[in-house]
Amino acid sequence: MKRFRSVSLVLLCASLFAPSLLFAAPDESPTTTPRQPTYRNRGIARPGSAAASADRVVAPAAVAEAPAALEIHQSAPSRLANAGCQICMQGANASWSGNSGGFSLGALVNQRSSGTSGTLRLSMQLTSTLPIFGNQITSFQQSAYYVPGALAAGSEFTDIDSGTIQFYNSSIPAGSYYEIMLSEEQAGAAWTYTDFIAFQQQVLCSGNSCRTVSVGSNATLLVPIVLDVHGVGATHYTTSLTLTNLTGGSVQVVLDYRASLGTGSGLVPLTMGNGQQLIVPDIIAYLRQQGLNIPADGSSQAGALYVVPPSGTEPSTFIAGARTSTPGPSGGSFGVSYPGLTLYQASYATAYVVGLQQNATQRSNLAVVNWGDQGDSITLSITYIDGNGSPLGAPTSVTLAPNQWLQFNTPLQASGATSGYAIIQETSGNSGFVAYGVLNDAVTSDGSYLPMNF
Repeated sequence: MKRFRSVSLVLLCASLFAPSLLFAAPDESPTTTPRQPTYRNRGIARPGSAAASADRVVAPAAVAEAPAALEIHQSAPSRLANAGCQICMQGANASWSGNSGGFSLGALVNQRSSGTSGTLRLSMQLTSTLPIFGNQITSFQQSAYYVPGALAAGSEFTDIDSGTIQFYNSSIPAGSYYEIMLSEEQAGAAWTYTDFIAFQQQVLCSGNSCRTVSVGSNATLLVPIVLDVHGVGATHYTTSLTLTNLTGGSVQVVLDYRASLGTGSGLVPLTMGNGQQLIVPDIIAYLRQQGLNIPADGSSQAGALYVVPPSGTEPSTFIAGARTSTPGPSGGSFGVSYPGLTLYQASYATAYVVGLQQNATQRSNLAVVNWGDQGDSITLSITYIDGNGSPLGAPTSVTLAPNQWLQFNTPLQASGATSGYAIIQETSGNSGFVAYGVLNDAVTSDGSYLPMNF
């Protein structure tokens, strides 16, 4: 999958075989004239042209269309031979306020070797989950369409600007969304997407308006796991969250939950006063109360939680920590506490978790999280080493989607080792990762946090 970059953007290429679900929106027209894109031939003759290499400017129909009724745009009949986009976008930007705005695109490139595309159109869309390459995209249409026209193989449109067009923010249902720019191609009566760009900021909608929320702050804190899980017997593990504001003023924080077990990912805003410390006894229950669709049916719910202070916040002035625990059989509770981690504490190469044990008095678990800062999946190779420095079998390879958390229970048990450590190496992908261990008392189940070391 090829990735291009623009300011605060991550490009995720998507192929023609994936359909899109689009949102019906009112019929509106643009309020300014869009700029005509430049047509550039990349070495293959444009149909009807004798020249194969000359750049030329064309004036395709560039209009903002209102969408039709709600419908599923079916996929192309066969899978592409090559994974990745064939008609690809580069360098996207968008800005909007209320129900008007616009977007621009550096280039829309047809990388096919022959033929001419169907009519192409661009729009802004909101999705409740981060789109996955090759899968159907279910989305609410955020903007009117911009239609640059058809594009010959080996050619590109550059300097695309929608002008000021209608946005449908007042019609989007309340919730938290990922914002994407979507490129689609017409084939007969159907439209299929060719590519999309996912913006790093996310969008919070109230049902009558929307606003952006940055999730890329240097002060963003990753709480590796928050959960609501029933364990063996009467155990019921939940996570409390503690937040402390030392910024010197009132701040609005965003809680960005990414489910790994169960569902219900989303954003919840939270305002904290200067010097305030807030303890949320059960963070999953709190997120439910604030509108996230996290099931409360007794099924296991767990995921990473990103605590996002305002952009520009000094990392040392906002602090997050968590404790996961279960009630004790005779009262009280037992569990483990752990800190929120900044991106500076993530690894992009090799990390170590030491102090693992598996014996009559102690047992250990190991967990890993894909930070997702580059929006991509990563593959980790995990090697366990015994107390004498010898490898315990072949390395374990695991691929994590962006923001995915995964735990390995009692990893030393299969080898018979009583103590050891883990070496975690990133073998593919660009996002950082966090790893940690938990050392549990075999009698009381009281836990201790084992941090990652570089």
